[in-house]
Amino acid sequence: MAVVRRYGEEQRRTEERDLSDQTDGGCQKPAPEQAAVLRAWAAQERDRAEQLATFLEDVAVNGLPRPEDCTPWEELRDRRLAELGGTQ
Repeated sequence: MAVVRRYGEEQRRTEERDLSDQTDGGCQKPAPEQAAVLRAWAAQERDRAEQLATFLEDVAVNGLPRPEDCTPWEELRDRRLAELGGTQ
């Protein structure tokens, strides 16, 4: 029986688990399809983190670009909205 705490109140519920689906630590293993989705998500997050780290290292070495060398956010927004509108 697991104890679930919500808004300071204790609620109890019975959980039935198939022991064959559990690892030695008592955690339920994901299905192969779920594991593949999680691995793909992890890879995407690693890529995003690497891009951010590269950007921050570039700023640390070269500083921020001058505002006149940058694309205004309104143009970026409008371009992205146009891309999204074309795919729907």
